[in-house]
Amino acid sequence: MYSCNSIEYCLLLFYDLENLPYGDSTIVGDNGIILSGGQKARLSLARALYRDDDIYLLDDPLSAVDVEVARHIFEKCILGKLHSKICILVTHQIQFLKYATKIIFLDKDPVLFNDTLRINLDPFGEYSDIEIWNALDEVQLKSDMIDGLQQQVTEGGSNFSVGQRQLICLARALLRKNKILVIDEATANVDHRTDELIQLAIRRKFINCTVLTIAHRLRTIIDSDKILVLSHGQVMEFASPYELLSDEQSYFAQLVSQTGDRETSHLIQQAKMAAMARHSQ
Repeated sequence: MYSCNSIEYCLLLFYDLENLPYGDSTIVGDNGIILSGGQKARLSLARALYRDDDIYLLDDPLSAVDVEVARHIFEKCILGKLHSKICILVTHQIQFLKYATKIIFLDKDPVLFNDTLRINLDPFGEYSDIEIWNALDEVQLKSDMIDGLQQQVTEGGSNFSVGQRQLICLARALLRKNKILVIDEATANVDHRTDELIQLAIRRKFINCTVLTIAHRLRTIIDSDKILVLSHGQVMEFASPYELLSDEQSYFAQLVSQTGDRETSHLIQQAKMAAMARHSQ
């Protein structure tokens, strides 16, 4: 367990507590109405630290604080106190990406910067041009880059289609060779062809990685090793897709049945083929 003083230090909460009317006994109101966004983020993180869990999913906790505070929290808390934990950090701040040696996160809103394609793929200059072109080739984007690696990318990648943005982020993940890939609705806003390209690249190039996929599009997850079904924040069931589909009363089977007879037959066949392939290994 962590001490109160050590948590207050690594999250720079001393000054905040001193300036509250009654210190740490202050009533903050519904949803922390008297607190700033940065204070809410740091107090939420403090509460998580007190739990002393094994896995931490931090959803952009540094975005609501200034640069110096963010750097302090990252160094003292995330790299410091949580160094022995599994820590999944979702962030839009490029200076922290170089520490993501094991995990990368693909969101439905791709993170791209106003710079060259090369900088977007390799912001810290760790890879050769050949390695970068190979990654682009793997996601079938090589022929689209008419200006080469110096092609300009606008803020958020607005000069590319949604599908191209996701493929660029996937190429970045391929370069880093991460052990864990978290995909949060990454194909929700792309057409079926691009979805298939992304899924094919993931299945071929991340075969030795742990891939956690959050999705509503059932084709995206139907050949996964396991499916975790959630409802209102509660775990309803956890098993292989084919095992869940074998029980007509399961939540997952009912979801599949709502897609129509043709799609249901296709999904069941895909789940069966995936189960047979795993069994034969």
